[in-house]
Amino acid sequence: MISYTPTKSLVTRHSEETLGLALAVGDGEMSEGRLPDLSTCLEFCLSAKKNLLFFYSKSCDKYGEIDVERQANAVKSLVEHRFSLNKIVCRVINQVVEQNEQQLNETEICIFTGMETLDEHEQARLVQSIAHNENLVLIAMVPWESGIDGGTRNVDTDKSLRSSINLRDWLKHRFWLACYDLHRGHSIPPPIEIEDFKTIDDQVCCKHLIRRYILDIIVHIRMHRLLDITKGGGAHTGSLHDIVTLAKLISYYKFGKKFVTPEHVKMACIWYFPLHLELVRNASMDISVLYGSRPDMVDGFLEKIAQLKVAQSNMAQNPLFLETLVVKDVLKKVVPPV
Repeated sequence: MISYTPTKSLVTRHSEETLGLALAVGDGEMSEGRLPDLSTCLEFCLSAKKNLLFFYSKSCDKYGEIDVERQANAVKSLVEHRFSLNKIVCRVINQVVEQNEQQLNETEICIFTGMETLDEHEQARLVQSIAHNENLVLIAMVPWESGIDGGTRNVDTDKSLRSSINLRDWLKHRFWLACYDLHRGHSIPPPIEIEDFKTIDDQVCCKHLIRRYILDIIVHIRMHRLLDITKGGGAHTGSLHDIVTLAKLISYYKFGKKFVTPEHVKMACIWYFPLHLELVRNASMDISVLYGSRPDMVDGFLEKIAQLKVAQSNMAQNPLFLETLVVKDVLKKVVPPV
C-alpha cells in the first residue's frame, strides 16, 4: 500500500517561520534589531570601495527640503572628520552627474540626496557611473517615514511589506550596506586611516568550510517562506563574494584576526542581507498556493506580519527590521562548521 503524506500548507510553514521570528525578537541582543551606524559602515565600504544607503527620518512639513540638506551636511562633516587621514574628496549632489571618461585618482565620496526621485532611465545612468569609476563611493540618502498613522491595525499590507528602497534590483544590488544613525553614542569617533581591501584580502584567510557555510545560508535565504522565491529571496549571484569580503573586513577591523570565523560570517549576513531581501506581500507571490494553501488565510497571515513589521520597525528605528529578523531566523537553522 502506498501511503500519502500531505505536504505542509503555506500557512503552516509560515506559522513555523513566525515562531522562529518571535524567538528572534525576544532573544537578547537580537531584540535591538538596529541597523549599523554610518561611521562603522563607511569603514568597510571605503576599504572595499562599495556603496551604502543611509536612511534618514522623513519630514512632512514645508521644511523637508531644508532638513535633507542639514542631514547631508551632517554626513559630509562626519566623513571629512572621521577619514581626514585618507586622501578623500567628499561632495553632496542631488542629481545624476554626467559620466566622467577619466578614472578618479583618489577616493571620492558622493552623498546623493535625490535617490527616491530617480526614474528607470536615471537609475540606469547611475549604475553606469558607479561601474565606470572604481574609486567612487556613493552614499545614497533615502527618506523613511517612521510614524504610525492610525495604528498598526490599519496598515496597508502590500505597502508595509514592500521594500523601503524603491530601486530596481540591478541598482539596489550595487549597494552593500544600509545604515540609520550617524554614529553610536554621543561623542564623535576619532579620525582613523582606512587600508585598501586588496592588502587585507591577502592577510585574512577564509577557509573552504566557511565558504560552504555561507552558501548554505544563501540557499536557506532563497527558500525562506517569507521571501519571494521567484527572486531568490533577494540573495543575488554576487552574495557569496560580498559576504566573504565583508566577513574578512569584520575579522580584520573589529576583531584583529587573520582568519574568518562563523561568528564573523553571521555578523556580515545580518549587516548585508536585509538591504537585498524581497518579502512576500500577498498570496499570489508564493507558488505553494498551487498545492492547497488557502489564499485568504495566507493574506490574513501576511496582514499580521505587516502589523508586526510596522510596530517593531518604529520601536527599533529600523526600516529593515523584518528583513533583519528573517536573516537571524535563517542563521538559527544553518549549522556552522565546528
